Amino acid sequence: MDPIEFIVAAIVMFAGGVVLSVSSFGIGLVASPIYLLFLDTQSVVLTVNVVGSILLAVILSKSRQHVSIQQMSPAVIGGIVGAPLGVCALTFIDPTDLKIGIVAMVLILAIVSALNLQLRIPRPRVLGAPVGFITSILVTSMSIGGPFMVIYLLNWLKNRHAVRASMALFYLGLSLSAMLAYWVAGLYTLERLTLIAVVAVPGLLGVLVGSRLTRNLSEHLFRQLVITFISTTSVVVLVREIVLL
Repeated sequence: MDPIEFIVAAIVMFAGGVVLSVSSFGIGLVASPIYLLFLDTQSVVLTVNVVGSILLAVILSKSRQHVSIQQMSPAVIGGIVGAPLGVCALTFIDPTDLKIGIVAMVLILAIVSALNLQLRIPRPRVLGAPVGFITSILVTSMSIGGPFMVIYLLNWLKNRHAVRASMALFYLGLSLSAMLAYWVAGLYTLERLTLIAVVAVPGLLGVLVGSRLTRNLSEHLFRQLVITFISTTSVVVLVREIVLL
């Protein structure tokens, strides 16, 4: 990567940190479409997930009083079990196919987020483990999937702070499992570790800014602006990949 790409990566991760702090998810939705323009697929997924786990640990440390470990344990266990399978998919699936899959999923999740869907799921606690398992596979293989878990949590956690803290706990669990699986798969390289170190700092700054924005900015307006941005960049990357086929 050249210096300009490092700067762009840092700016994008700052924006991802802001969105993550405000909405409890979205770092992959923001960062992945841009990163795919100049990084290989594995580097994108690895960077987003490792940095995301750092940022979520900070968020969880500040809001841990709002989360019930007992309630979230099935989803967290499902996420830990699903992470290695997602890493296997990342390792064996063709990079071009995976890149198109990431962008297509980004668009789907962007639409879901824009519509603010809240499905009525019967006995949501029973579905904790399978929802966590599926979300984990999407996150570890594509660096996205957060809106699925948010929609699930909104069905039985009415407090916004509880949703935010529960998301942080879930992601932290699967991220730790994924980071170990990335190491076993030999995906860490000096360049990728350097990129992670570079973008982690602006990501943390983004989390701090996001926590302040929630006090002064309409979350609905902010989310709509973000969704518009990530949808546009996703279309650009998707068209680019289809043309190159």
